[in-house]
Amino acid sequence: MGREAEAPSIVSLADTFATGTAAGFATELFLYPLEHPQPLHKFTGISMREMAWVAGTRAPSTGLLMASYEFARVGLVNHLFPTQQHPILTPLVAGLIAVCAESLVLAPLVAIRESTARKRNFAKHPLRLLSPFPNIVATTAPFVSLYYAFSDFCIDRLKKSNAFKDSPSWVTSAVGGAIGGSLAILGAAPIEVARVNWINRHQQASNPTTTTTPTTTAATNNNTLKWKLVHQSPRFAFRRAFFGIIRSTATKGLLARGIVGRGVIRGAVTGLVRAIFKK
Repeated sequence: MGREAEAPSIVSLADTFATGTAAGFATELFLYPLEHPQPLHKFTGISMREMAWVAGTRAPSTGLLMASYEFARVGLVNHLFPTQQHPILTPLVAGLIAVCAESLVLAPLVAIRESTARKRNFAKHPLRLLSPFPNIVATTAPFVSLYYAFSDFCIDRLKKSNAFKDSPSWVTSAVGGAIGGSLAILGAAPIEVARVNWINRHQQASNPTTTTTPTTTAATNNNTLKWKLVHQSPRFAFRRAFFGIIRSTATKGLLARGIVGRGVIRGAVTGLVRAIFKK
C-alpha cells in the first residue's frame, strides 16, 4: 500500500491556481517574442500591450488546469489507487479530469465569443453555453492526459538519476516536462489524426459537395504535429519550470502561510459579490 497523500484544502488549491497562473503568465511573456519574431526597433509599446494581453488572457487557464490536476491526483491517490503502484495511470486519469474541469469553465466563454448573434438566446437555452465542451475535451484531453502521465514519470526517474541528483527541482521539472511533452504529442498524434479523418468523413457524408483529398489531410496533420512539437511541448515544459521557480522562491513564504490562497479566495468572492450586486 502506498502512503496516503494529504487532501488539498481550498486555500492550497487557490495557492496552486495563483502560482500556476503566474507560471502561465511568465511562460507566455517568454515565448511571445519567439513566436512573433520582429525587429527590436519595431517592438513598440503596442507590441508590449499586445504581449501582456495575450499572456493575461491565457494565464488563468494554466492555473485552473494545474489546480484541477492536483485536486484530481490527490483524490485518486487517496480513494482509488496509490501512485506508487500506478505511476502512469494516476496522472493519466487526473489529467483527463483536469481537462474536463477546465473545459467546463472555458466552454461558456468560447460559446459567447463565437456566437455573438445568439447571445440573447443563452438565457432561454443555457445549455448552449456548454455546446463547445465536447470539442474542447476531444482536442485537448489526449495530449494533456498523456503529458501528465509521461512528464510525471520522466520527472520521477530524473530525480532518481545521478545526473540530476543535485539539480534544482525546476530544472528537473523543465527537462522532464519537455521529454514528457514530446512523448505526449507523438502519442496523441494518432488520436488527433483519427479524429480529423472522422470529422472529414462526417462532413463529406452530410455534404457530398465537400471534397478533402488524402494528400491535403496528411499535410494538415503533419503541419499540426510540427506546430505542437515546436510550440505546445516547450510551452508545457516552461510552465512547469516557472511553476517550480515561483513556488520555491517568490511565493514560498506566502504559500507556507496560505496568504496567496486566501488572497485569491477573497478576491474571487469580492469580485463575484460586486458583479452580482452591481447596479
